[in-house]
Amino acid sequence: MDADRYSVFFVNGQLLHRVDFGPHGERRYPTVSWPEVYPELAFGHSGDSNLAHRRVFQVDRDIIAVGGPGLLFDLRRGRRIPSLGPGHTSRMHHEWRTKGVTVAAGPTVLTFVEEFLDSHFFTVHVPTRTVAPAPWSRLPAQSDEPLVVLPDPVEPESDRRTLYVFPTERDPEDLGLVRVYRQPPFASFDFTKEPAVDHFPGLADLNGVVDCVWLVYGRFDVPPRARFTTELPDEFFLFMVDIARDLGLRPWDLAAIGEVESGLRLDAYHPAGRYGFLGISADDLDTGEDPPHALFALSAHNQLDVVRGHLNRRGVRDTASEAHTWAGLLVSDFDVQGASPETVVSGAEDAPDLRGHLAPFDRSGSGVVTLGDLAAALEGVMVGERWAEIDRRLRGAPMP
Repeated sequence: MDADRYSVFFVNGQLLHRVDFGPHGERRYPTVSWPEVYPELAFGHSGDSNLAHRRVFQVDRDIIAVGGPGLLFDLRRGRRIPSLGPGHTSRMHHEWRTKGVTVAAGPTVLTFVEEFLDSHFFTVHVPTRTVAPAPWSRLPAQSDEPLVVLPDPVEPESDRRTLYVFPTERDPEDLGLVRVYRQPPFASFDFTKEPAVDHFPGLADLNGVVDCVWLVYGRFDVPPRARFTTELPDEFFLFMVDIARDLGLRPWDLAAIGEVESGLRLDAYHPAGRYGFLGISADDLDTGEDPPHALFALSAHNQLDVVRGHLNRRGVRDTASEAHTWAGLLVSDFDVQGASPETVVSGAEDAPDLRGHLAPFDRSGSGVVTLGDLAAALEGVMVGERWAEIDRRLRGAPMP
């Protein structure tokens, strides 16, 4: 599990909101119906009662336990699993009986609920990376209050933590707020009440009200049940949507162009000197001292940063269609708003590399490629099950 990469899942009723934290900062996902994204989380039952006030904790890489060590679920594959093996299950049951309920787990955080003299306490244990004893705290709290302990966003591997405790229906005047405890060891009365959306803006979709929350370390790059785009991380589609929105483009413009150019392969390379999923030429890239092939071996986030810069330099924004966007990427000063389908994008007087690049899309065989030819190529890939999956991932919709 990566200590600097983790996801927080919030549930209210049947709504699920997810936030990823990692080296590139915070990434919020569209709020969805959790029975649609993870139908097997219902464990054969219906309604939202299966997650309300449940303690959910990570037990191994992609595996969470819901309400007890006997209900295990694989987040990456979106399915329930029977067991992690006799040894692992035995240890989990022992911890469950002797320490209570684990509510957050990972490489650096363990939190247990204890019962003492009919009172519930949260014991927060943060293992340190020094020889000093690990700090811990006991907080008087209700055993069914949703809570999560998160690493420091700037220094995730440090010992600093923030504990967020959400109210329940018993405290209607506090719904939408969160009790915030900072810096372990946490003092029982040293907290502030703050709007939940100030810390997690995506909770506005849930009215700031949470009835279940859990933390999972690691990377979850692909939604469950994806079939055709499993090699592409979620951040690729999320960042693509951000870029399109900033430039006044349609998100599927870039996806469709990438599908034609490379099959949306981030590591694509053409011997003619074109790189990445959009097939951008080396001459179009401001790479500094790095050769283009090294640049396009980078992450989806970094490659899309390069694409954003190229779109800005070309002035490709507010385009009339997907074909206009593609032509604007290929040809300087192309009229990305007013060009007609008959407008020539590549002809006899253009550079040989551009003619060679677009030759496969010459429908007439005349050596001339028009905007209409590009439109036809794009229409040809924007069909079928693969494109339907691409479209769902761009919209943040659940996989079927």
